[in-house]
Amino acid sequence: MPITGLDIYKLLPKTNCKKCGFATCLAFAMALAAKKTALEKCPDVTEDAKRSLEEASEPPIKTIAFQDGDRTINLGGETVLFRHEKTFWNPCGLGVYISDEMDEEQIGKIISDFGKLTFERIGQIVRSEFIYIENKLTDTSKFVQILKRILSTSAFIIARSTNIGTLSQILKEMNKKVILSGARSSNYRDFLKLAQEMNCPLAITATSLDDISKLTAEISGQNFKNIIIELQPEDILKTVNTLTQIRRLSLKKNIRSLGYPVLVSTISQDIYSEVAEASHYIEKYASIVVTKTSEVAAHMALVSLRQNIYTDPQKPVAVEPKLYKFGNVTENSPVLITTNFSLTYYSVAPEIENSKVASYLLVVDTEGMSVLTAWAADKFTSEKVNDAMKKENLSEIVKHKKIIIPGYVSIMSGKLNDVTGWDVLVGPREASGIPKFLKSL
Repeated sequence: MPITGLDIYKLLPKTNCKKCGFATCLAFAMALAAKKTALEKCPDVTEDAKRSLEEASEPPIKTIAFQDGDRTINLGGETVLFRHEKTFWNPCGLGVYISDEMDEEQIGKIISDFGKLTFERIGQIVRSEFIYIENKLTDTSKFVQILKRILSTSAFIIARSTNIGTLSQILKEMNKKVILSGARSSNYRDFLKLAQEMNCPLAITATSLDDISKLTAEISGQNFKNIIIELQPEDILKTVNTLTQIRRLSLKKNIRSLGYPVLVSTISQDIYSEVAEASHYIEKYASIVVTKTSEVAAHMALVSLRQNIYTDPQKPVAVEPKLYKFGNVTENSPVLITTNFSLTYYSVAPEIENSKVASYLLVVDTEGMSVLTAWAADKFTSEKVNDAMKKENLSEIVKHKKIIIPGYVSIMSGKLNDVTGWDVLVGPREASGIPKFLKSL
């Protein structure tokens, strides 16, 4: 049974000191039971109470930190069913699949492609992180060869094999950690022993939610919590429904035995269907999605979708508001004005570079809003532009007194001229028109 607010209250100091930010200890207890605060907010709670309340203070879905050397990826740790309720915290991992049944050409291509699955998007470096290798052949020699090969790459590894002895030997020999896959109710004890010894996450598989729940409860009862639930998809709709049930039961019913990250692999046969399938799993609610395709275009689409979903909807992605320089600028170089919304900046910046006209770009702090949104919300005003110009000492950097504003806010040109005393030129509405505009000055 989930612990209640009254259960928590009985273990608190009951001083109503307000140090936690709540008016009473009872209010704090109710918030903690609802997962709306953290236990460490109470500075006076005893160690015994901390141990008793540890489960109540954990997120409904456990965070699994997979660390290999100096690299760490966090999986799970989610607290809401829908992104707009708060935010999603830990972006799901994306990976590619290799089997020892594949020929050398296929394996080589996947490993080569994996090295290209790193992209820069709106100022952030995003990539696919995992290689999932499965041992299907009875003779494990080829599996060993492939595993050693990919252990030397930058990938986080998921290794699936029923040959625990072989896995143990390789991991100890190379001093590497992997996510161990293939544990079932019939064989989990051998997997668990290796996972505990190597401090590796353990991915478990079962045929139903009841069986998954029983297996995770049995494993966690042996003081091992580093668990990942691995689904074996046979039907896409059924898999999405199962992912949703796991998230709902964990968050809404507080069923701890299902509160773990979930790993799922695609089953579609062509690249377009596979990208669509993987997109469903990213949205609902996989923690790791593994695809058969390693094509760069496919993974670019998937990491872009993931980046869009795993951003805080209450905090727009923004760049630093300041004066940027493009090319060998001089005191005669033109000055363009825009907002600090990342997508706006990374649309405007390459077009300025493409123009080959050395220019300044003054980025105004609009709390990460785009041009029209910021203007409508009074975040992109003549006064704010004037303040930004003064902060950057623009009048001392260029000898002309001309600034270029986005065409979508041409309406502010008159007032901006009055406030700044500078000539205001109205630029193009779309970033794609910037090169032609700058060349015409």
